[in-house]
Formats: sequence, structure tokens, C-alpha cells
Amino acid sequence: MGVGATYKSFTLNLAYGFGFLNPDRGQGKTRYLDLQFHSYGRKVVLDVFGQFYKGFYLSPQGTAMATSDQYYIRPDLRVNEIGVSIQYVLNNRKFSYRASFFQNEWQKKSSGTFLIGIESYGGWVKADSTIVPNRLNRETGLVNPSNFNFFEFGPSVGYAHTLIFKKHFFFTASGSVSLDYGVSTLRNSQGSNQAVGFSPNTFLRLFGGYNSSTWAVSASYISDGVRLVPNSGRQIILNTSNIRLNFVYRFRPGRKTRKALKVVEQAENAIENK
Repeated sequence: MGVGATYKSFTLNLAYGFGFLNPDRGQGKTRYLDLQFHSYGRKVVLDVFGQFYKGFYLSPQGTAMATSDQYYIRPDLRVNEIGVSIQYVLNNRKFSYRASFFQNEWQKKSSGTFLIGIESYGGWVKADSTIVPNRLNRETGLVNPSNFNFFEFGPSVGYAHTLIFKKHFFFTASGSVSLDYGVSTLRNSQGSNQAVGFSPNTFLRLFGGYNSSTWAVSASYISDGVRLVPNSGRQIILNTSNIRLNFVYRFRPGRKTRKALKVVEQAENAIENK
């Protein structure tokens, strides 16, 4: 849970590990800072991620534990990731991300667009001991890495489409896949090993709601899945998600502004009629 601020086409979401939303699992502590920056321009979409987490537990209860009512906790485990994604909206004259995410534009007809872009991610996973606990798998735990670093870079392609119902209700689905080339390095009790190769990632966005000249209500879901280059038969997948609810009321502008907007609306209607 966190707070978000939006100005024009830019939005920044900041989430922090509040105690009442993250109860201790046994004696374990969870601390995290989740930063997300999204810019939805008419032609270019920019996403920046920064995740800094410490403290995890195994689910369900009883996993790697002697009793079924306890959680196996890892307060030493850290996951840090920094990434950026840039996408170009090819059909930007008929498709609007702003109408779906910000409601500062109004898309009146269903339309879709192809997306092309580029992305890059880097980070590390660290623990004081092996990532896979010996209690869960002793053979794997003895040789499992305690440190996993990664960096990857590559192109992405995708498609987005907005369905409009009765001019006011909308649903937008956007998905893209990338083929990143990267490097990963793991370290364990036997030393270190480096691997290079290609790894596919996914980026999903869902928007839905109601938009009008006075009120707007919408929900958005963003999910980014980063698959690290496999190393020594092991692969780590990092998932970053965000759910946001928007309740919007538009304040009535002054007389001069209303007059100017009416002229613009009449001109748009004349173009549509032609």
C-alpha cells in the first residue's frame, strides 16, 4: 500500500511496508520500498521500476518447518531490482493510453495499436546463506547460490486495444513480450559461475471503468515479469505488480474556458460529420 501523485502525463507511485498490512511471520521482519514511475505520452510510454525488499517467508505454513502452523522465515534475504521500459505507440492518432489511465482524454471509439520498444533491467538477490533452505532440500541447499546478480537489455513488441461501450464505458488490455540478452552471475560455496543468453520478459496492463465530462471511475493493473538468464540449471523470475483505483470529479471551468471548449467541441463534431 502506498501513495501516488500524478501531474499531466506523469505519475509516481511510492509503496512502503506498513506494519498493519505486513504482519510478522513468527519473528521475521519485512522491509521494502517500491518505486514506480509511469509516463503516458501520446506517442511514447515510459516505465521506471525500483524495488528494494528485505525479509521473506515461505508459503504455505509448515513448509520446511516441523509444525504446520509456522512460517519458515528469511529476514536476511534481499531482492533489489532497477529497470526501465520505453514503448512507442504506432497508432497514436486513434488510441490513447491517457484516456484509460489518467482520464484526461476521452476515447469515444474502439481502437488498437501495435507497440515497439526497448527495455533494460539490473539487480541482485542476496542472502546470508543459501537461497533454497537446507530444510526444504538438503542436496540443493548445499550447492544453491547465496548471491545472484543480473543485467539484461533488449527489444520488445506488443499490442494494446481499447473497447468502448456506449461512449463512456471502456476496457483496455495491453500486452508485450521482449527478448532480452543478459548476463547472470551466481555465487555459492563452490565459487562463482557466469552465464549469458536470451531470456523473454512480459509486460501486462489492464484498465477499465467509466469516463464522462464530470465523473470518472476506473481501475488499473500493471504487471511486469522479468525472467533472469538461467544459470547452472536455476532461474529466478521477478514479478512487479501495481493495482490502482481512481475516483475522479472534474471541476467546472470558468466562463471563458467553457466558451473556448465549446468551440473546440463544435469543430471536432464538424470533422466527424465530414
